[in-house]
Amino acid sequence: MLQGEIIWHVGMTGLATGTHLCFGIKKNGKLLDPLTYNAPAATPVKPLEMEQFLANAQKLSQRMIAAHKQSPPNKEPA
Repeated sequence: MLQGEIIWHVGMTGLATGTHLCFGIKKNGKLLDPLTYNAPAATPVKPLEMEQFLANAQKLSQRMIAAHKQSPPNKEPA
């Protein structure tokens, strides 16, 4: 995987009841079970970077909550 590479698309297919993400792992063209896949170890996130990430995530979460509170309720089509 390379930086900037698209790794997922969000959409609705089949009997989906809402937008969702389907996650899968392929090795040599064969789908693997992500719950049993033994992924290689990754470098841990540095504490300062994690702190910055969590602070930004909290700000964005607060903005989304505020925007949701301000949006008008959904109306059924006439």
